[in-house]
Amino acid sequence: MTDKKPEAEATTPSLRSQNVVRVLPRDWSSLAEVITPSMERIDSTVAATQLLVVTPDAASTFAVVRGAFERFGTVGIDLFPATAEHRAARMMAGVPVPAVAGPPEVLRALMSRSLLRPEGVKSVLFAWIEDVVEAGGDQLAALEAVLAEVPESAARTMVVREVTPAVQDFVDRYMFRARRAVAAVPAAEAEEPRPMAMEYVTTPAAARPASLWRLLDELDPPSAVVIARHPESESDARRTLAQLGYRRADDPVTVSSAPAGENVHTIIFYDPPLSAADIEPARSATAARVIAFVEARDLAGLKQLTGGMAKPLAVGDAVRQARRKDDTLRAELKKVLDSGVAFREMTALEPLLEQYDGVEIAAALLRLLEQERERALVAPVLPKPARPALEERAPRGREDRPPRGRDARPPRGRDDRPARGGPPRDSGRYGGRDSGRPGPPRGRGGDRGGSRR
Repeated sequence: MTDKKPEAEATTPSLRSQNVVRVLPRDWSSLAEVITPSMERIDSTVAATQLLVVTPDAASTFAVVRGAFERFGTVGIDLFPATAEHRAARMMAGVPVPAVAGPPEVLRALMSRSLLRPEGVKSVLFAWIEDVVEAGGDQLAALEAVLAEVPESAARTMVVREVTPAVQDFVDRYMFRARRAVAAVPAAEAEEPRPMAMEYVTTPAAARPASLWRLLDELDPPSAVVIARHPESESDARRTLAQLGYRRADDPVTVSSAPAGENVHTIIFYDPPLSAADIEPARSATAARVIAFVEARDLAGLKQLTGGMAKPLAVGDAVRQARRKDDTLRAELKKVLDSGVAFREMTALEPLLEQYDGVEIAAALLRLLEQERERALVAPVLPKPARPALEERAPRGREDRPPRGRDARPPRGRDDRPARGGPPRDSGRYGGRDSGRPGPPRGRGGDRGGSRR
């Protein structure tokens, strides 16, 4: 019995479930730490896919692969980004890919084409797919189809921001006896977040360089500091500023891990803040504007972190067009006011001044005006009444046309008038109207009955 006890104790850890649920803030750069154990267990001598990373969409796939590439470099096992079906199928044809990352619909399409064989998969990592699980529909169906092909012996790790009822149901169905690992939260972060005014620009991680130079061109702040939390983000931001011409140490726009000093006009969070400790330096710096780059999936967390005071920052042509429209409207109102307002309109609005301010009344009138303009744009245009169609006339020949000129008058000769004391005379050789032949040309007196000369 004593010999079997150590053996039983040795086999106990193997019975422990390999499925793990990790509750972490959404940070694609830090996900490389979770991928590291699975990447290290990949056998490079086996020509089969051994690791699957399931992401919500193509942009998230690129962010995960970028973080893994920055961590592992160009050596070792590469994580292939399956962001689109056709491109991934062309590159994976006949080439063994040990690690693949992609959204569920792309992974399912690759499996249906036998380009991604799940028989050799040893690990599956779900990277913040709670949106897919809660939304359901085609994406959840694709995710379930992928899991149906993956061996049950594969270790499954799920990284979520919060364990919702839908996520818990998914874990119960596809991650048997999963252990839960929650990130330690400092005592300061466990408190209720204090309100803080902040603006945000919705942009994916791959488009942050372009968003940075557009933001600097639009605002042109007198001084600004770009806060980058990760080394990869810091090098990316420095490269972008160098391309914009900020290459000297005394330039007004710099990159740092925290605001340098208190005399700064604008603070830009290149990486979205994830905790109260991240925004505390910006709170103490008392900057005029605080702007954060954030993905659409992280808006709820940012608003909760700032106490609901996070507002979108609108830049670009849409804002300029709206401002031009407002300027035109104000010019029209000024023209009407300068020409004089009728007494009748003033007396009609005067009772409203007892309950509302004049600006509020004017704003309500503007709303009515906009509604009328929109109604006029969408109202159907009635067609004009058609003219009554003219009666079609049949083509007439020469014999049907009325005579013109002198021929229009009926001929009046001596033969047409009754003779005195008797019937009409016969014209003899040439004949008149009764003879059926045209008469001779008449002279000046031919129709007067005189003698011919």
